[in-house]
Amino acid sequence: MSYLALQKDTITDDETKFQNGEAKIFFSPLPSLRDNEYPIVWLDLHISGDGYEVCGKDSKLKFEKYNGDLCTSIRPGLSLRLITQEKIGVQRDVTGIVVNLARIAVKGLFIAPGKIDPGFSPNQLTLVITNHSKRSIDLKAGEKIAAIAFAQTSMKCAGTKSSGWANRRIEGYSKSSWDRFKEPLKNIDIFDLVKNLITAAVGAVIVLIVQYFLKRAGFE
Repeated sequence: MSYLALQKDTITDDETKFQNGEAKIFFSPLPSLRDNEYPIVWLDLHISGDGYEVCGKDSKLKFEKYNGDLCTSIRPGLSLRLITQEKIGVQRDVTGIVVNLARIAVKGLFIAPGKIDPGFSPNQLTLVITNHSKRSIDLKAGEKIAAIAFAQTSMKCAGTKSSGWANRRIEGYSKSSWDRFKEPLKNIDIFDLVKNLITAAVGAVIVLIVQYFLKRAGFE
């Protein structure tokens, strides 16, 4: 399989131009590239702040605002479905491949490999990310999360009828006061909590011992 070298006449963010068959790939928003940076192969995908889901559940959750950013946290062993900022579409003679990024993998986060079927209409993608580390990891809307490349098929294929997971209707989720109370507790790393408690206890004992001997020595 050979990947497509993307040039300015191969890819567009104009949906009318794409629907008229004037470009093989729809990608919006397009990255800001200078003329001398074309052709390219890989494009970056970023996390949308539109919401996310815990795998195995059908409720759409909201990102929480923290220091001006929309964030969430993924606990060890947990898998989330994230929506991309980018909308992507391909003609019936093109397919897409989604892969993990090394900068994400070194944290212990892995994106399930994905594909875009020929004829996929422009839509956001849903990516499944799993935390294989032993710590909770923060995710931020706008963060680079995966990469995508495209390949030419040997002939035009039957167009997919799928509109993608990101386009399906999901019941919104509004957090109750009890949910808001539980959320920080779910993201607590037990190992870190125990370690911090032990460190604090040892520190308190040392302070008490020092104070005791200072008093015995006549220092008040």
